[in-house]
Parts: sequence; C-alpha cells; structure tokens
Amino acid sequence: MPNYSNKTTGAIDANGEIVSHATRFLAPGVISIQVTGTFSGTMALEASLDGQTFDALQMVDVSNVHGNSPDTHTTVTAPHLLCTDGFALAYVRVRATAWSSGTANITIVTLNG
Repeated sequence: MPNYSNKTTGAIDANGEIVSHATRFLAPGVISIQVTGTFSGTMALEASLDGQTFDALQMVDVSNVHGNSPDTHTTVTAPHLLCTDGFALAYVRVRATAWSSGTANITIVTLNG
C-alpha cells in the first residue's frame, strides 16, 4: 500500500537501494528532497506516473543557488537540499546507482500548491 503522507524518510547504504515516496497531488505541488550524511556514492533522482517506469527528475539545488542560474541535478554525490515543481507525478524516488561507503539519509516531502 502506498504511503500517501506528505513525508517519507529512509537511508541508503548500498548500491541499488531505494527510498520511494508516493505523492498525492490533487493540484500542482512542490517536491523537496534532502540528502544528508557521510557517504561515497551516486544516487539518481527519479519520478514516475505509474510506479513501474521511472525517469530522471531534474531538481534545483536550493542549497547552492547563484542568482538566476541555480544548479540543477538528476543525480547527487553529496549532501544537498533539492526542490522542483510536481505536476501529476505519482511516485518520486532516490535510487543508489553506485556505492562505496557510508550512509545517506533521505527525506522526501511533497506538498500541494
């Protein structure tokens, strides 16, 4: 059963692990992902309409904004606070695609606009 609360937390400490969040957008909303911890690895930011097919989700790095040209990411290799608009996305996830060591703590929050 999907978790339709507006917040999901989890940890990634090995390649292939996933922290997934089922959204509940009744109107356009906002997706925020915070990655903390000490780790050496790469994680993909992904979204899906059906929960089966996931594609890259480009997010703005709000922890590193430079005027009108913010950094954007579809993957992360270090702690970040990321944000993007959400329109009819049913699932958002963070997936480890390469991992060496440590633990990344993941918080995903979605809110209707």
